[in-house]
Amino acid sequence: MPMDEKTGPPALIDYSPGAVGKAVAEATVSLPITLYPTTVGIVGLTAGLLLIVPWAFYGGLAICTVGISSFIVNYFFRYEWFAQHYLAELRATQQDYLAAFPNRLRREFEVLGFEDGVQQLAALKAQYERLKEVLGTQLQPTELTYARYLGTAEQVYLAALDTLESAARQLRSIENIDTARLETELAHATEGDEREALTKRLTLIADVKRGVNAIVAYSEKAVTVLTETTIAIARIETKVGRATMDYETAISELARLASRAGIYDKRNMQQ
Repeated sequence: MPMDEKTGPPALIDYSPGAVGKAVAEATVSLPITLYPTTVGIVGLTAGLLLIVPWAFYGGLAICTVGISSFIVNYFFRYEWFAQHYLAELRATQQDYLAAFPNRLRREFEVLGFEDGVQQLAALKAQYERLKEVLGTQLQPTELTYARYLGTAEQVYLAALDTLESAARQLRSIENIDTARLETELAHATEGDEREALTKRLTLIADVKRGVNAIVAYSEKAVTVLTETTIAIARIETKVGRATMDYETAISELARLASRAGIYDKRNMQQ
């Protein structure tokens, strides 16, 4: 189901092996076949120990064993299935948002005459698609590394789009202000209060433009990192151990870039 445009992009997601492992553990623990026998078994064990009732103790132990066995089987032997399901759910929200977000931004940039924004959108999309293509030649879509990597790349893409949307908000705030007229009025103003008011308005406009330029610079950084990552993926040799380390290094760099998007946005909104 498509996401409401006004709700904003999905929150940043941790695609690290530790986060995925934790999610799989939580999913397997919450399975009825794991949770209920373990809970009942612990109650039986506790009752048997406190009340010194052997049958309650051994019964609880047997029931608890069922739950523990379920956890072991699902976590260690069905880990891949649970992890893939978890990652698919995470990416579903991102993909729904990506389906409409870029086109909406492009239309808004065209109305605002924000040519730099239009160019950044095109560059981001092109590099993101190129990364997906190269990743697909290195890994199978069914591999966990593929899902984690692509999910992280989507977050970088979304983070850059989100900051570009911030630029659009700031540009809208000065859309109907005639800078040239203000500068002309300032040049002819003689009253101190009038000059101060005009100067303040021009300063605010300049601050907004600096903020927008900073956002464009961040977007350029995102394109650069996506490009570097695409090249790095293409160069990775599919050797056991070494390839895994190289992929993890590249994923970490992408995740760091995505996490910095909020910093840029907050700084610029305070301009």
